[in-house]
Amino acid sequence: AEVTYEQAEGIDAYASKGVLWARIKFFGLQECEIDAFTTHLQAGGSKETKNSQLGQLNEFVYKKMKNGRGEGIVTGDFNLDGRTSDINGTLSPRYFDMLDELGWAPSSGDYIARGSTFDLINLLAEDNGGEMPVTSTGEGIYDLPDPLTGGGIDYGFYLSQNSSALSRTPFTAVNDPFETDVGKPYRTLSDHIAVRFELRCNAI
Repeated sequence: AEVTYEQAEGIDAYASKGVLWARIKFFGLQECEIDAFTTHLQAGGSKETKNSQLGQLNEFVYKKMKNGRGEGIVTGDFNLDGRTSDINGTLSPRYFDMLDELGWAPSSGDYIARGSTFDLINLLAEDNGGEMPVTSTGEGIYDLPDPLTGGGIDYGFYLSQNSSALSRTPFTAVNDPFETDVGKPYRTLSDHIAVRFELRCNAI
């Protein structure tokens, strides 16, 4: 299933950006069911447009996750930098604003948010000492990123209601550049770095 964002600006208005969703059962087991979402939010544009899309994303996630029951993962290019600056991976004020708009507002000011909708873990930040790693090499640059300089706009969030036999495997969240074969005109498949992590079904 999918939903298209109702509000967009500029060339993004022609892109039909939104959210994709699928429900996955590991090994076909009901107790190891998870809802998987991926999204691509407005590039640039106003805060009003971004917040509108974040609100629509939260509504869709909440609806599909059995009205707040179950486990979920939300990944994608949020186009909202979680790093304080290009050289500072400390989580930014805009990152916490984003969680607030999503209804996943943190109570402790760290990278684990415990809001009224979901308990949330930012997998990349948690497995990176609490800092957001670089996930974007810059627009149109298909090369390996400088790990110390750049933006962190791609996320892997684990939404948990502690209601299944699923768990995440600690320290497996990495940003994977997916390098191409030698001789290709580009070094990586995208100018964004993929978010990769592992989940475990504890029912087997």
